[in-house]
Amino acid sequence: MPRDAVARRAVRVLALMLMAIATPRAAVASDATDLYYPEDGPVRALADADFDALVAENGREAWVVAFHADGCVSCDDMAPHFAKAARTLSGIVRFAHVRVAEDSPSMEIARSAGLTKVPTVLGFPAHKQINPYTGAVAKQPEEYRNSTTSSKRIADFAASLLPSNLVRRVKTRDALDAFLNEKADDDTPTLPTTILITSKKETGALHKSLALRFRNRARFTEMDVLDVEAAAPELRTTQADAPAFFVLKNPDALADGGFERHEGAMSVDALVEFLERHAAPVPEDDAPEARDPRTGEARKPKTGKAKGSDESDTDASDGAPRRTFPAVDAGSFERSVLESPRCELVLFARLGDPQCARVSAAVGEALLKGKIAGHVNAVEVNVSDVSAAALQARYAPATLTKNEKLPRCAALALFPHGDKQELDPEFFDGLSGDESTTNDMTVDPKALANWVHEHVPDLVVSLSSSAVETFLRASPLTPKLVAFPKGEKKSRAFLALAANFNDDFMFASVPESDTETAEQFGVTTRPALRLLYLPPSEPGAPPSADQAQYAAAAFPAPTLAYTTMHAWVQQIQVQVLGKDIDEVMGDGVGRAGGEKKSLEVVFADTAAALEAECAEAPLCAVAFLDRPTESASHAEKTSGDENARAAFEKQTLAVETAAGIVSGKGLPAKFVFVDVISQRTFASAFEVTPSDAPRLVVASLRKNRFATHFGAFDASSLASFLEDVLSARAKTRMVQEIPSLVDGGEGAYEPEVFEEVEEEFDLSDIMSEEVEGEVSKEQAAARVERELAEEAAVAAAEKAREEEAAAAAKKKAKKKAKKKKKKKKDAAHGE
Repeated sequence: MPRDAVARRAVRVLALMLMAIATPRAAVASDATDLYYPEDGPVRALADADFDALVAENGREAWVVAFHADGCVSCDDMAPHFAKAARTLSGIVRFAHVRVAEDSPSMEIARSAGLTKVPTVLGFPAHKQINPYTGAVAKQPEEYRNSTTSSKRIADFAASLLPSNLVRRVKTRDALDAFLNEKADDDTPTLPTTILITSKKETGALHKSLALRFRNRARFTEMDVLDVEAAAPELRTTQADAPAFFVLKNPDALADGGFERHEGAMSVDALVEFLERHAAPVPEDDAPEARDPRTGEARKPKTGKAKGSDESDTDASDGAPRRTFPAVDAGSFERSVLESPRCELVLFARLGDPQCARVSAAVGEALLKGKIAGHVNAVEVNVSDVSAAALQARYAPATLTKNEKLPRCAALALFPHGDKQELDPEFFDGLSGDESTTNDMTVDPKALANWVHEHVPDLVVSLSSSAVETFLRASPLTPKLVAFPKGEKKSRAFLALAANFNDDFMFASVPESDTETAEQFGVTTRPALRLLYLPPSEPGAPPSADQAQYAAAAFPAPTLAYTTMHAWVQQIQVQVLGKDIDEVMGDGVGRAGGEKKSLEVVFADTAAALEAECAEAPLCAVAFLDRPTESASHAEKTSGDENARAAFEKQTLAVETAAGIVSGKGLPAKFVFVDVISQRTFASAFEVTPSDAPRLVVASLRKNRFATHFGAFDASSLASFLEDVLSARAKTRMVQEIPSLVDGGEGAYEPEVFEEVEEEFDLSDIMSEEVEGEVSKEQAAARVERELAEEAAVAAAEKAREEEAAAAAKKKAKKKAKKKKKKKKDAAHGE
């Protein structure tokens, strides 16, 4: 079939397909969510009006929020499991749901969360995080990245949001006395202290939630029941009595008998009622705790420095200047900037001068406020580095000392789209204030945004109804992205997207006044974005120009924000165009191309080997892999063995390539492999299980802090994550104790076998401190009966609808037959 005929037929089919996308399936999801998320249930419906009070400014409760939409089958599947997790953790973690739709009262929540898909589950810890660059304080949601049809895993995720630093575990009398006599300062009133006597080895979710709810009203500690006789014999608690909960009114309460034991049930409501009688009043300043993401410690937000302040914006740990953008040195400048086909924004800054320490943050803030962050790739060159002298002389001479004038702190250059070898960069002259210092430097966000977009090429076609067929006919194998912005102008974010992805896509935009073209694509609300592409005729096969129809997909987010569009298009490159994810993600500084050099990474099978690799490094990137065992003979090897070996080799290559990227940038980190099977105890300290492999953990073995990487296990993602940890953009957590590697490995591993229906799980896995008798067999049976009744109600409703439809059809047929009989009778009389 000729290609123009293919294109014409594709246009006809496309209209039908787009209408199918624009018209949602019957609102089955509404029935499911109404059933599992009733108004009086444990899953609350969140609205824009109450989000701040309930979540954003609530420092005493953690929240888990499910985002769903009508017509979303996966959302329907998630609902019963999400509701069950909410029932399990009722009173411990709060659960809510948000319906994503044009008429939803919660769309501002969805927009601020930057949703790219439904269903999405986000966790909101009780504390806020301090941006180390701007000083801004806000809650940072964590995305749930596991099965949405497992209530146990959802509950595990919810419990992980609870802070572990509010409960102190003590073993000796000295440690207990020291805790009782601790005081922040002389102005802080003495708070009552609670002691939980437990047989559990770890702090449970129930105890963590109580400590959070009564933060700054009481202090919480716990003790193993086996230590009570030696550490606190006054409490007279034996193993048979555990768990037991006490309140001590003052530091001398044990000696003078000023303590009281909780005599009621060990349940959330009973314990809260007991604590309300003894806790201090709610403090006047009850704002959520603000934490520094680099240390995890609570501190006051940075409010800025006065001009002339002695404080510098350098990292206190090593004196290095804080960077906002990825660093490019003299050795990589040509490959990273001059050979890049995209626009490159380069900040040449004297980062070694304390007077210029804020220049990077000032430009970063302007990009964010101007809403163009990510539109062009941004990097920085530290011209204080002697190796960058040639680059400084050529591109940033104003930062040099000349004629006894003070040098400028920085020069901001934009290298144009396309060939940069023969074109000079453009320079931004809007760095205001005293240019020899950044203490009062300001950058006009609007001026910077306008300047950047003056140099972003317009590669977006203005599409009208008469040109749709021509647009689709051109290069049928090239996917098309069509934007429907609000207003008549093309979206700046979409123009930047086209400039960055024009090699793989064609771009078009339809103004708001052109309703005819929008209707052809089934678009009724703006802004909107549509993808059109020829899918493969069969899985694994490349698409063919001889295919008869385009496939279409709608951009899932409610706004055309650049970062979410960029991530979506990268997914399309991998899933539709079949590109390798490393090629798509680039080399860790935002662009593809360039040779990546790997660095050999060794397996640490002994404590000495780990020490040798990571002892001198500030950060140790530990890649936990499931190392395949060698079969006894070639004949014993199966296809499964070969597949496991191939996957393992791909994982090791990704880690070694990431190590090469990190080493090439001179970042202070070392990589090491650890077998997750033979070193299970070591892995569990970082909350990694054999089923989690492959998993990368970036740890400071000296400070007992770590951060865990989730997402694609490819070189670029791993290297970028390590950079995020170094720059404090990734959150780190404390690990109480890091066990040593077991020389020679641990014993044989028997993987835990889960039933296909994995909803029957021990509540103590989640709540830890709930007593055995609290969930009786009768209660469990009642819960099962209730769930069966809910399922029966859904089935009965469906059956009733079917019977009603059948009765209506029968009634209509009977009426039609009666009418026909009457007509026949009238005709006979007429004769």
